[in-house]
Amino acid sequence: NNDYFSLEQLMKSILQWINLLQAFSFSFADIFIMLLSMGITTRFQQFEQLFNSIAENSTNAKKSTWRILRVHYTQLLELTRFIDANISLLVLISTGHNMLTLILKIFYAFK
Repeated sequence: NNDYFSLEQLMKSILQWINLLQAFSFSFADIFIMLLSMGITTRFQQFEQLFNSIAENSTNAKKSTWRILRVHYTQLLELTRFIDANISLLVLISTGHNMLTLILKIFYAFK
């Protein structure tokens, strides 16, 4: 009867929906990792600029200025360790998925 979906059509629709959700979630994970990496890189660049500007005028710098720089640097390191500890598994899974996708595309290109 053509008035109803067949089981095969239903399964195709469900699998296409799952494939779409999976592609979106892995793309989102990749973008999330990139944004976190860019954010932490920007913070280190800002710290480097601040450090260089103070180092150029080191004759005028007080001990308290260097102490504040050490505190900021320590906070950056703690943030980096926190991010690393919390997204390392996500990075591993994302990298594995990207490698698998690349290998499958190469495999099917030569098939």
